[in-house]
Amino acid sequence: MKKKGYVLGLVILLSIFVSGCTSKEEAEQSADKEKRIKKAEKSLAERPIVYMSNNFMGLMDDKGTILMDGEKGLVKEINAFANSTLMEYTTTMSDVLYVNTDSYQIFPENPEFRIPNWAFKNSKYGSYNDPELNKFGIVLNDGTLVKEAKDMPDGISELIFRNARFAHVHFKGDTEGLMNNEGKMLLKGIESFDYLEEEGIDSTVAVVKIDGSYGIVHEKKGLIFSPDEAKKLEITEIFPYAQRSAAIYKTEEGKYGLIDQEGDVIYEEEEPLLFNSISSFSEKGLALARSYGDDLIINEAGEVVSVVADEVEEDISAVDGFLKDNTILVRIGNLHEGKYGLMNEKFELVETFSGKYYRSPFYLGNGLFSVQGQGEDAFPAIINSSEKKIFSETESQTKDIYMFSEFTDSGLSIFRTKNHDEGLVNQKGKILMEAIEGSEIEIEKMQNIYQVSKSLPRKMPTKYYYDKDGELFYQKKEDEQIFLSKGLIMIVKPNGKTVVHDENGYLIKTIEAKTDKGE
Repeated sequence: MKKKGYVLGLVILLSIFVSGCTSKEEAEQSADKEKRIKKAEKSLAERPIVYMSNNFMGLMDDKGTILMDGEKGLVKEINAFANSTLMEYTTTMSDVLYVNTDSYQIFPENPEFRIPNWAFKNSKYGSYNDPELNKFGIVLNDGTLVKEAKDMPDGISELIFRNARFAHVHFKGDTEGLMNNEGKMLLKGIESFDYLEEEGIDSTVAVVKIDGSYGIVHEKKGLIFSPDEAKKLEITEIFPYAQRSAAIYKTEEGKYGLIDQEGDVIYEEEEPLLFNSISSFSEKGLALARSYGDDLIINEAGEVVSVVADEVEEDISAVDGFLKDNTILVRIGNLHEGKYGLMNEKFELVETFSGKYYRSPFYLGNGLFSVQGQGEDAFPAIINSSEKKIFSETESQTKDIYMFSEFTDSGLSIFRTKNHDEGLVNQKGKILMEAIEGSEIEIEKMQNIYQVSKSLPRKMPTKYYYDKDGELFYQKKEDEQIFLSKGLIMIVKPNGKTVVHDENGYLIKTIEAKTDKGE
């Protein structure tokens, strides 16, 4: 009896400890949220807020006092720009003007200029169109002209900044190119072009695909590694730099090598340095590579930092490269035993998964893995690094789920059923959207929030908005508008009320316009 009571007490103590840890994390998260909200609330006093009343749109301050009466000014529509302090006003006469709401400076002097609403989505740089000249120019997100349309190349039909350094250019003759933020053409006259770096991520170099072949472009120097050079080295693919100092490439023979940010292939003596495989580089600049049967840890210069076999026990082998937390997924024993664990940079086992899995765990991000038990008919589960089940096999079987996508940083994942219907689950294992017949889910990051679109056959998509923590804060309604401005999100209702959130989706306050009717 004493032993049983001791064990029970230990279990209770452990549960209290785990609960305490969770409560501490939640308390820290809550404190951080409150801090962000207070900061946004202070800055709100300096920002105009859009309101709608009697089908006109105007501006008010954070107390509801009218700054610009939309009805008197005949302003039919106001649009805000993501990551920008600019606003676009359209009157009932279809006149359009732009105002920098930080300085209330009207831009531009030429009222014919037009800025597309997606202009600053990926960068503080954007494009504008001058219809009189039928040309595009470059503008900053505060309305400052970087390069006027009259000084830009002719024949551009579309200009989209992929980040703060590179803009993808479409020409009227169905050719494409790449331009830097000063308006200098880096590439031109390409029939088929792809920019392969992640949008919105700043980088001085970029991997591109030119008419089916790969090259590397520098923001100032232009093409520093050409498709012809790639062909000479029998390179069939170059992977994005992803903010690392080296890009990984693949050859016709299935070997992998490295190209530095100067566009130079890394050599070993007189031959390119090649491996059987190279994983993505970690935040600390390390990758798992394989050569002649050995697992190696290399740096971005291709130098071998260590040989895995020299550092670990004989029955441990690396499965994949470094995860975001700088651990490596390893197999313990042979493939048929199905045992796995996590190893840190010092080659110490920090976690061991006790379950037997049909295939190696798939990392979903945020410290979570998708695992599948023995047998081809087994269903996947989601576990954390301590092997706690977040979403069980039974739940997957009940919902007929066969795969989970990677989680966003806010903890959202799309799951797919065996009938290819899609639903949404969060990192706590809660289903946010059921997968029903024909349902399709798309997730798009917008500033620090996520827009989730759910589509059903023969119906318009429904849009949902989730905050930085993965909590739903708004579902789009037909008679309402949502504006993403720099640091703010405004949900404009038709009755003079506007709900204001910060850039993370956290609620700041609801403001009601003090119109004549309201007073």
